[in-house]
Amino acid sequence: MSRLAALLLAVTLPLAAGCVSFPDDGPVITAPGAGERRADAGAQFAPRPPQRGEEPREIVEHFLQAMQAVPVQTSTAGLFLTEEAREQWQPSRRVITYTGSAEPTGQLDLRVPLQDPHWIDARGVWRGRLPEAQRELHLPVTLQDGEYRISRAPDAMVVPDTWFREQYEQVSLHFFDPSAEILVPEPVFVPRTGQLATLLVRGLLQGPPGSGADAATSFFPSGTSLADVAVPVDDDGVAEVALDGELRNTDQESLELMAAQLAWTLRQDPGVSAVRITIGGAPVTLPGGSSVVPTSFGSSYDPDGIASSSLYGLRDGRMVRVDAGEAEPVTGPLGSEAGVRSVSVALAGDTAAAVTDDGTRLLVGPVEEDEDRVLAAPISGGNDLLPASWDALDRLWTADRGPDGARIWVHAEGRARQVRVPGMTGARLVDVTVSRDGTRLLAALDRPGGDVVVVSRLAWTASGVRASPARVIESGVGRPLTIRDVAWRTPTELIVLTSLGRRLSEVRRVPVDGSPVISDGAPPSEVIRADCRRLVSAPSPDSPAWAVDVDGGLVQLAPLVSPVQLPSDVKGLTYAG
Repeated sequence: MSRLAALLLAVTLPLAAGCVSFPDDGPVITAPGAGERRADAGAQFAPRPPQRGEEPREIVEHFLQAMQAVPVQTSTAGLFLTEEAREQWQPSRRVITYTGSAEPTGQLDLRVPLQDPHWIDARGVWRGRLPEAQRELHLPVTLQDGEYRISRAPDAMVVPDTWFREQYEQVSLHFFDPSAEILVPEPVFVPRTGQLATLLVRGLLQGPPGSGADAATSFFPSGTSLADVAVPVDDDGVAEVALDGELRNTDQESLELMAAQLAWTLRQDPGVSAVRITIGGAPVTLPGGSSVVPTSFGSSYDPDGIASSSLYGLRDGRMVRVDAGEAEPVTGPLGSEAGVRSVSVALAGDTAAAVTDDGTRLLVGPVEEDEDRVLAAPISGGNDLLPASWDALDRLWTADRGPDGARIWVHAEGRARQVRVPGMTGARLVDVTVSRDGTRLLAALDRPGGDVVVVSRLAWTASGVRASPARVIESGVGRPLTIRDVAWRTPTELIVLTSLGRRLSEVRRVPVDGSPVISDGAPPSEVIRADCRRLVSAPSPDSPAWAVDVDGGLVQLAPLVSPVQLPSDVKGLTYAG
């Protein structure tokens, strides 16, 4: 293999070959003519190697500094290790981030406590806080050829939060729900190397990462790989994806689904506008005979754009549709039957669900008059039903808050059943909502030490649904949270409405994996001078979003899109979903 090819292979961080890997030496090199976007411009940092006569503490401090090289590389950091330790060290296994570190303590057996450490696995998946037992680095030092060197190091890149946020970005790999009806985004972190198309394709070919392994599926057969070390992008923005593996007898439908996965994943690279796929050198053609797939391909699988764009709400307890600033009663039974406190609409806009004023029944019926469909009550005898939410396959989720905690309900295929969700079932729920792809269930929990937001992954099988234990993705830092509402803002990000006290509220952006918000120009939170109680939002940044104050007033949230006039007498506003 040529030196250039070896370097290209090395910089496919952290998605190549199932792990993070770093170049052994030299700068990151982009293949001639690759046309991929460049790494973000900025100051480079070339750490110096060990110097003669450095003391053990200096060796440890400079080892940690060397891992902050820009462009990213670990070859210099490896020089601070003994030869044996360097051969065994595998920094590709994970990234550990921290807000600060104390000075090393000890003489030769040095220890470095890390402040607020988190970790990212080899696939780039954010894993949250580091276990308590691992929050202190153990770096023993010994003499080798008359100079101090570290004899054992943790298998990780260990870097400050600030460095990580500057050198990494979050992207989504796109897979399918088990029914192959809708794309499922799986967020991962990749370094800003200028090799984004290559990183995205390599990550996609490895299948769903982390908790998505049970919730989503890929149509690339196991063992599919890139035939070349990189994915070049020509001057017209066409990414050349050359594949190897057991693909020659793949049916046409599976090829189209693979093309949709590639198109939706690669559209995140601003230098890519289309994809050309080859298998064993032979081009893949789609209906119409084209071998070039635009990144807009597969719009029917869009995880955020398949819903009705209308707003819905209640006027005097009856359902209305809001268009062009006007509210008109729907012609279905919920447009004439008073006595409901919340309404939610299926993504197609044809079916609605409503919770009665007393919170005891969930009603489901057509939005418009339909003589073949009537109003039904799949859930009755409840205590305090929360507003329901729909996914793309018309599965309807809600929770009933009782004296013994919450019970989670799903209404699917004509019947309602309880679903045990560890961490949600039996808890005190503030709100619950499902993702449009049907693979994530989010809830805000009322806890004595402060409210939290949790997420559970949903794995659908022929026999039903299995929910993973709920994992905390947002909690108070420095002060307890009082959460009023949660809502989706994109397929991988939600907004959380919290109370800051009398006549003051905050809306926080929270990535669905619980990771920090990587700067994209929009603020991570927004303070509102009002006592807000609800959110009106859809998982599409092109749709306006509002916070609703205690008197029913609306505050439009950033980023501001075209102003929308809304009737003041309509309550319980909601988008489809």
